Amino acid sequence: MKYIDFDHTFRRFGLVHTRSIFLEDPWFDTIQLTRRSKRWLIHKLVNWYWVFAARAQDTLTRQYIATTVYTPSYLSLERAMSYFGMIPESVFQYTCVSTRKTQSYTLLQKQYTYQKIKPSLMFGYDVIDADGYKIWIGQPEKVLLDYFYLHPHTTDLEDFAWLRLNTFVLEELIDQEKLMVYATKYPKKTQKTIQSLLHYINVWSHTN
Repeated sequence: MKYIDFDHTFRRFGLVHTRSIFLEDPWFDTIQLTRRSKRWLIHKLVNWYWVFAARAQDTLTRQYIATTVYTPSYLSLERAMSYFGMIPESVFQYTCVSTRKTQSYTLLQKQYTYQKIKPSLMFGYDVIDADGYKIWIGQPEKVLLDYFYLHPHTTDLEDFAWLRLNTFVLEELIDQEKLMVYATKYPKKTQKTIQSLLHYINVWSHTN
């Protein structure tokens, strides 16, 4: 397959899996991928995925990479907290949760990490359609639960202050009823932390 045909067929997807190439052209010679990579037209990722160089630095593409190359997974933890404005810092690492084993990749000079959760906790996410990409991201309530579940040492008001959680954003963003319903799926320790968090939000909202 000539590059002009390859580009026309697959560029709109941003990422391309080797399997998809063979479905389009059963006689495709994979050496072409290596050659095109050396010419900086495409970049090799992991798990037989490739990304077009022209789209590789785009934030949406990187978010799509995060939830595509290792499935099932969705953006959560620090990355999603930053996305929703729960914390003030920009997070350059792409943090996800997955029902598969904990994994980490360095792709295009960025870190992608996947923390394992139980299959019963694989819920509470949305699929965002952005610029043709479908990006999986946890709902705000689920992101908090995932974080406290995977960081069990974070339990009290001092820890919340250290995280620099934005109480104004949390008060506006979080559906407390949904949060408590979701929390019933988590261990008692996580549920207790969530109760402490709601108290923390309430204290700050009445003192500022």
